[in-house]
Amino acid sequence: MWYRTDLLFAKPKADGTRTVQCESCNVLFEAHTAVEAIEKAERWAARHVDGSDFQLVGLENITSLFEDKPGDGTEIGGMYFEDEDVWERKADLIPERSKIPVIQFEQNPDVPVKQLIVEAQTKGIREIFGED
Repeated sequence: MWYRTDLLFAKPKADGTRTVQCESCNVLFEAHTAVEAIEKAERWAARHVDGSDFQLVGLENITSLFEDKPGDGTEIGGMYFEDEDVWERKADLIPERSKIPVIQFEQNPDVPVKQLIVEAQTKGIREIFGED
């Protein structure tokens, strides 16, 4: 299976400043599980920052792609931007692995989805399908 990982990088914070330059990268990995894809992403990230001023803040999200192989029309992107207090907000920006939905779904295949998602996700799904 293919997974799209969303990685957040940032330059170290300089004394007396709140804003740092950041980079988000959306990278594809072929793996058997989301955890394996994350491990590949972490190795990729280490090579990506090698020799640069950027450091990996962490994995923002991972999404499984249901196609056998990505092809025409597979959107992968990224960008540079500036943001305040990235390092101080790391816990808010980067979820624990166990809280990433695709990992929860893969590691709990016999648990009904409703038990794995929070109320805000249920509300979002209802809005998408036009249910009250």
